[in-house]
Amino acid sequence: MPLYGRISSPLLASALLSLPAHSAPLVGASANDECATATTVTVGSAALDTTSATSSSTAWNCDGSGADVWFTYTSLGSSSIEIDTLGSSFDTVMMVWSGTCSAAVYLGCNDDAQSGVTQSLYTIATPAMGDTFLVRIGGYSGATGTGSVNVAQALPIANPTGLILSEYVDGKNLNDAVEIYNGTAHAVDLSDYLLRVYDGNSQNPNASVSLTGTLGPRETAVFVRSSGNSNNITNDLNARGVPYTLLAPSFTPDDTLELCDSSFNSIDIIGEIGNDPGNSWGSGSTTTDENTLRRKSPVERGRTSGAFDPSIEFDGFPRDTFSGLGLHEGPVAVFVDCGVTANSGGASASLYATGSRSVADNDLSLTVAGLPLTGTTAYIFNSFLASGQSLSTVTTPAPGGGPAAGGDVCIAGGTFGRHVFGSDVYIGTGGTFTIVVDVSALPSPRDGVSFPNPGHYSTAVLAGETWYWQCWYRDQSAGTGASNFSEAIAVIFE
Repeated sequence: MPLYGRISSPLLASALLSLPAHSAPLVGASANDECATATTVTVGSAALDTTSATSSSTAWNCDGSGADVWFTYTSLGSSSIEIDTLGSSFDTVMMVWSGTCSAAVYLGCNDDAQSGVTQSLYTIATPAMGDTFLVRIGGYSGATGTGSVNVAQALPIANPTGLILSEYVDGKNLNDAVEIYNGTAHAVDLSDYLLRVYDGNSQNPNASVSLTGTLGPRETAVFVRSSGNSNNITNDLNARGVPYTLLAPSFTPDDTLELCDSSFNSIDIIGEIGNDPGNSWGSGSTTTDENTLRRKSPVERGRTSGAFDPSIEFDGFPRDTFSGLGLHEGPVAVFVDCGVTANSGGASASLYATGSRSVADNDLSLTVAGLPLTGTTAYIFNSFLASGQSLSTVTTPAPGGGPAAGGDVCIAGGTFGRHVFGSDVYIGTGGTFTIVVDVSALPSPRDGVSFPNPGHYSTAVLAGETWYWQCWYRDQSAGTGASNFSEAIAVIFE
């Protein structure tokens, strides 16, 4: 992401700093008044309020002083991170560290984001997946006030298929298994994929097996070690009626396991290819040695590079825990195959859902990230396929008769609606926005009106239906046109 000429120079980048860690907030202070009680933030905006805060014992830089509050953010990938306080009511100062409160590496500080702007912005140029950062926000010359801390980071799109290794079992007496989850809106032919095993620091697999079968959206495939197991795992699967396939290659706790396509492009990796971890990957209850590792439900995409710490994306369970095989919950949405195009900021826009798939819950939010930070207008549109309709793609469309857009419309083939009323329309420079969806009144027609003439009718989602979403946004400086499209997702409602 571009820096826009804003100050983001690191100071004392290699210095280790031990930050104060209090067991509880001071009486009358803000809940996140100290490093130890920092508020966890994700991509988007979080409330900022220093009016009831006190001052930490950590020394200030960049002319900050007085009351402060703390936040922590964990990187979603390797794309740059921008943290700012733009739009806040007071003159802010921001300090940033990587690591934990007890052993933090000071990265730098920022007073004014740019000339004429008294709020702060700091850019972390080269994070890694899972890196944690601490953010301290106070005021210039002791100023206090309210506002927001805003985090922008383009979500990784390293795995366009949406397939992930959702469970890993290293059981007693060779009761080993691997589960694959299909996080796409399409049936997947597993014969196009392989599982490969890497021994120690080898860059080449020492075992490989082609997969078989067809995996529908939100379905799992379980593969069990084929030789030497004591049948405990297969007895459990048989008793619960979970289908499985006996798999030929074996793996040990210090091996690296890779899911790849038939062209040997990595889709997801447990471990690190070319790195020997010693006895196993991970520590405590989240290791590959005599434990079950179950992928956390919000994880959408596989990881293919970087340091591997199982605790970031997996929950750990005791040896011979087989009860989760065949039952992966997965994130709220699944991916639609879609060719996304980078915008003028060098990133492609991503779209993800949070909340619930349940119609009865009516709890669904959609977030777009990776929009141009130079400013854009954007909205999210949806699609519903009636009986006899099928999903299709419109390549480089020209919305409104204008120049051809970057990216494709990947949720065509049915009827369209646009979330374009009130706060659902985004105009800004933060790179990300979120809308709350009312599934009892979606802006989508069922009367045959189709792309490129979306209607503005309201309709309720029914359990069992699949609805599709994508984001359109302006990008005046893009080389492929004056607008662009994000990736596309689908929610299969229950």
